[in-house]
Parts: sequence; structure tokens; C-alpha cells
Amino acid sequence: MIKGRFLLLLLLAWREKTTLAQFAYNDPQLKEHFYVKLWVCVPEDFDVGSLTSAILEIQMRKACDLHELESLQCELQNRLEGKRFLLVLDDVWSVNRNYWESL
Repeated sequence: MIKGRFLLLLLLAWREKTTLAQFAYNDPQLKEHFYVKLWVCVPEDFDVGSLTSAILEIQMRKACDLHELESLQCELQNRLEGKRFLLVLDDVWSVNRNYWESL
């Protein structure tokens, strides 16, 4: 798991979370603060492996050949460790703590 500071935009009752996140994500001034920006739409029935793979594929800008969760997480960590990045997980419905801790 990549450790660091993060901002969690959790406004369950507010319908404009995506709009607010898009506004921040597309802010030109924000671009200079991050090595990379990643936007991932999370399916309602996601699993940690497929979500990690999706994040990695967006970062690499190509398909990922890795399939094991540990390999996916190691590759993602190698690519992002020590770098400032913005990751938006859009349309999240699951509040299963185990999923998020293993991500």
C-alpha cells in the first residue's frame, strides 16, 4: 500500500461529487502540483485486483499483463512511490473497509 497524505471527498448526500471532483481535477493550476493525475470509474461490483489493474493501466497508458494482486500492487507502488499523484475514484458505492485497506 502506498502511504501518504490524501483527501477523501465523501459527501454521500450530495449529488454533485463528480462535478466537484472534475472541477478540481481539470484545474490548470493543479496540474503543476502532481506527477500524474488518474481518474478511475469504480464499478459497483468491483474487486481490488481489477481496480488496481485499472489504476495501473491508466498510469501506464496501456494494457497490463499482470494478474496477481500482489504483482499489480508492487508495480503500481514502484511507479508512484515518492511521487505526488492525484487519484480520483469516481462513482464509489462500496464502503467495505477491507477492500479499501487492501487497495
